[in-house]
Amino acid sequence: MLRQSPIRDGRSRKLPQFRLFEMPEPKVVVTEHRSVGVQCPCCGKGSRGTFPQGIDHPVQYGPRLLGFATYLHSVHLLPFARCAQIVRDITTTPFSVGNLSNALSVAHRRLDSFDEQLAKTLQQVKHQHADETGSRVAGKLRWIHVRCTETLCRLFSHEKRGSDAVKDLTHYSGCLMSDFYSSYVRLSCSHQFCGAHLLRELTFMQEVLDQGWAGSLKAVIERMVSCCHRAREAGQDRVENAGTLCSEFDVYVEEGLISNPLPPTKRAGRGRVAKGKVRCLLERLRTYREQYLAFLSDLSLPFTNNEAERDLRMLKVKGKVSGCFRTTGGAEVFCRLRSYIVTCHKQEMALLECLRSLFAGSPVWPSLNTT
Repeated sequence: MLRQSPIRDGRSRKLPQFRLFEMPEPKVVVTEHRSVGVQCPCCGKGSRGTFPQGIDHPVQYGPRLLGFATYLHSVHLLPFARCAQIVRDITTTPFSVGNLSNALSVAHRRLDSFDEQLAKTLQQVKHQHADETGSRVAGKLRWIHVRCTETLCRLFSHEKRGSDAVKDLTHYSGCLMSDFYSSYVRLSCSHQFCGAHLLRELTFMQEVLDQGWAGSLKAVIERMVSCCHRAREAGQDRVENAGTLCSEFDVYVEEGLISNPLPPTKRAGRGRVAKGKVRCLLERLRTYREQYLAFLSDLSLPFTNNEAERDLRMLKVKGKVSGCFRTTGGAEVFCRLRSYIVTCHKQEMALLECLRSLFAGSPVWPSLNTT
């Protein structure tokens, strides 16, 4: 730290300060362990010393180095080869793609209990988000599913998108936020549907299909969201004009139903006459009105399903940066590690230290408290 010389003119002045921040030169320390064997001169019995806990291979890498390599791959989504190259360039230590693959497998095994407990915890939360996205795995399309809250996140890979993949929610009794995908709607739990998806549908109806009621309904929903924000900022537990806003919602839905009547029920030939996108949306809004407007009656509920979409978005980033998964096992390893990483990140934990702890044998666990 450098300081300028004081100006001696009889007056006290604050001295300017100059600070230089620099990181130390990375250096790998190699520690050699030797086991000494001795033999008793009286009885002839031999004895050999034991190695410290965790020292079980002739050559191995320590938790700091393995944690750093895993951090590059699973947090910043770099490809295997680039991660290995960065480790070699920084530490001047031989490190291969195979070393990183083995480290990820070790971390995956050590997160077994965490993943199991996380799945049980998500069954008990009052409100959770669900979503899915497609990903190429071993040359085929598989689905990465997410179950999450503001502090928890669980990702898993499944070969299907529908009912077989949502069996973990069969006995869920809380409120599920989704984007109105049929497999979620059929579940017996209470539901809330994403408002952002609804606004996009209404924009399409207004701008592409020239449905005037859609623009009016969109404006009402946007006013609902603004009223909820103001009520939270004012410390209120409810929106005072919620009844009026709901009445306006009903008026524009009914206007849309009148202007888009049901098509004839019969026609020449076989099959039913399609209702069309407009009529289907209007009937859905009428049938599931409470589920779409749940955020208005309970200010603790979010308006959108962005929590789940944010947790899945990095899967798309990974596909752009480092490509698809070559094996099903690789996808499962990545999902479990991301579940741990995202949960730790949501709870503002130091990710690099968390990953190092997995290899040090004393993992740092995020809180799974549901209260």
